[in-house]
Amino acid sequence: MKKMPSSPPADETETPSKSQLKRDAEQIRKLGAELVKLSEKDWQTLQLDLSLQEALKQCKQIHSNAAHKRQLQYIGKLMRQTDNSHISAFLQQKKTLLANAAREHKQLEQLRDKLIAQGDEAISELLKDDPTVDRQKLRQLVLAARKAEKINSSPAAARALFRFLRDEITSIVYEPANLSSRNAN
Repeated sequence: MKKMPSSPPADETETPSKSQLKRDAEQIRKLGAELVKLSEKDWQTLQLDLSLQEALKQCKQIHSNAAHKRQLQYIGKLMRQTDNSHISAFLQQKKTLLANAAREHKQLEQLRDKLIAQGDEAISELLKDDPTVDRQKLRQLVLAARKAEKINSSPAAARALFRFLRDEITSIVYEPANLSSRNAN
């Protein structure tokens, strides 16, 4: 009967498998691909090595698919030599900010649409929540947008209303659930 090989002693440190090393390298390459999409100002904010910044600039200029892939491999090689945790945190923060901005934009669009659809009733609700908003200008913009919508004119008035809301309303966050509950009242 053959003896089963014994496991290595617990005090030895395990080296990552070849597959794990490949997965790590692919993750760093993807991180490098996201870095290429950023601006040079962001690269400087991250305090990247000059050689890495130069490689990123070259990658932005390459249009050939195969050459682009090779350059990304090179960027990954450069990135494996440094700690990338601050890069990951920066990219995650940037994604969160973009997602929040998109959500706020959508909420303002919903508020604009509600103001156009309901008119004075919606204006009164808005002024209850934020009394600092210029009532007269808001009412003029809503009326102009309603009139333009009625005659199927260009959406310039609705855009002007949106810009006004974006500039004036900063403290109120309109959740879609709040908008629908207000519609029910």
